[in-house]
Amino acid sequence: MFLNLSKLFIFLMIIYGNYFQVVFFSVRGTTEALGFMAVLFLLVAIYRKSMPLAAGISMETTLWFIFAFTSLFTGYFIMSDQTHLVLSVLQYIINLVLIIALCYISRFDENIDFIVSVLLFLAFLCAITTIVWGQPFAGSDQISMTPSMNPNVLGLLLVFGIFSLLYKLDISKRSSIVFVLFGTGLMFYTIILTASKKSFLAACFLILYWLLVVFGRMIRNVSINKKILALTVLLVALSSYAFYMTPILQDSVIMDRFSTISTGDETRIGMYQEAYQFFKSSPLLGIGFNNYRLLSVYHTYSHSTYAEVLACTGLLGAVLYLSAFLIMAGKTIKIIADGRIDSSIRLQARNIFGLLTVTLLLGAGVIHFYDMTSSIILAAIIAFNQVNSPTERRIVEKNADMQV
Repeated sequence: MFLNLSKLFIFLMIIYGNYFQVVFFSVRGTTEALGFMAVLFLLVAIYRKSMPLAAGISMETTLWFIFAFTSLFTGYFIMSDQTHLVLSVLQYIINLVLIIALCYISRFDENIDFIVSVLLFLAFLCAITTIVWGQPFAGSDQISMTPSMNPNVLGLLLVFGIFSLLYKLDISKRSSIVFVLFGTGLMFYTIILTASKKSFLAACFLILYWLLVVFGRMIRNVSINKKILALTVLLVALSSYAFYMTPILQDSVIMDRFSTISTGDETRIGMYQEAYQFFKSSPLLGIGFNNYRLLSVYHTYSHSTYAEVLACTGLLGAVLYLSAFLIMAGKTIKIIADGRIDSSIRLQARNIFGLLTVTLLLGAGVIHFYDMTSSIILAAIIAFNQVNSPTERRIVEKNADMQV
């Protein structure tokens, strides 16, 4: 019961933070209150089920906590606006707590289905809202859920929605195939409406990766008749997408944005150059966590994880933060390569590796450590590796034996 209550409050927190307060209105302190209740019920569940406290902690989140407190300590001596520093680090720690909470839940469930389902629900909700009630963003031709919601943020959420669909695909069930084909088309169409270049490219990469790396292995062990059927369905689906999407793309805003260098592109280049100058001025410790937006002539964040982490936290912070991604990649590759692990899990590990690759590529245009959606994605990757690592599985099995 307590675990389900924790799941409910996390679900409400994610929907409130990424949808309700964007489309309707925000109430100060709601995200924190929902998060507090989720953690409270989760701690009770951990206590009642005697799960080891270390079960939800990983090397990645440990590094990120060190990164947070190092940024807080160094920023205290570097930054003049210490209130801004404390609030920024606190927001980052809240995202970290969300990652850890989702990892604990996945350890209880022994899968990441809860994370994937929440992402999928949120993506469908945002896609349908945009198609039905979408409005131009800040006077531009890009469409978003509201005039104030950045279409790039919406587009990235839809990319992760496509991942969730591909992850949940059960090729043995016709209903699952139809659902995934419909959902992918819906989200891809909505991405076109947002005219977000990075989201469009990320979605194309993710689908192409799945076709080349995952699909063939998915049908490897099925009968020849089912292979022919699967390939036929895939070809029909791709042909249908091409038939319907090509005229839409030809007249779309996103094609215009790809064909010209916009003011936004020039601004991004200027941001990266400015971030490099900040990094050169203080290469070891940076200019202070989230301090780019206060010192920049653009008065906003740098629009790149890599530029932001180098400019704001220097080489020290960059090593602490980015090392976690190398650890994630290593763990996922280890699962893929371990022949003792069930083939279905190794297949899903390939999906996870594709998600990690997309996340790293998107880091060039998104700042992951400020974003709740990115935190959910990182939680999915970390939790998958935890649940399916042979070493981690022994912890869960030992805990289960203790409760028998």
